[in-house]
Amino acid sequence: MNLTRLKKRFAGASVTVAGSSWSLTPEQLELARSAGPVIAVNSTVFSAPFADILYACDHDWWACHYGQLMLTDFVGVHFAYDEASVLAGYADMQAHFPDGLPGNSSGHQAVQLAAQLGAARICCIGMDMSNGPEGQRHFHAGHPPECATPYYPADNWRAQFAELCERLAADGVAVTQCSAGFLALAGVSCKLQADWIKEAPSDECGQTKSEH
Repeated sequence: MNLTRLKKRFAGASVTVAGSSWSLTPEQLELARSAGPVIAVNSTVFSAPFADILYACDHDWWACHYGQLMLTDFVGVHFAYDEASVLAGYADMQAHFPDGLPGNSSGHQAVQLAAQLGAARICCIGMDMSNGPEGQRHFHAGHPPECATPYYPADNWRAQFAELCERLAADGVAVTQCSAGFLALAGVSCKLQADWIKEAPSDECGQTKSEH
């Protein structure tokens, strides 16, 4: 799918960004699949080969997982932030974001990419920005040591996410959270449904505030 066709599919759509955090479930992915375009973040693509886009910002992720990726049924577009990933042939396209736009994780950048492609609504799943009940970070097995992130600035990511939501809202793009860990910290809940992704107003899922 070329960029023109991709923008046509995303224009005015309700898009799901599926991160790889601990609360993500197969049921959520199936709901997202039936609701509209999907961006799979990092290793989520192995559970969501139907996604329109794979987004991974770190070159180390591509270097570690590209061989495995080639064995899947994924036929969507590969987006990376690191130019080296494009030059190495891992990614099809390099993402570019305005200076000062918050978010230095793949999940944050995937939300920004969805907005750039014309999404009207963005629903986030598997983006907890917190450890799970047993200290787990991901819904899948951990990354190999050579590509594991040595730090996990969850508090910083949540603050950046709140700022990002506010900035995109000013541009008319509604971003909402349906990630259990994130919502627990915010003191709200969400019942994810395919029709909710498509139609519900942005505050039904606990639009985030910076103090959370």
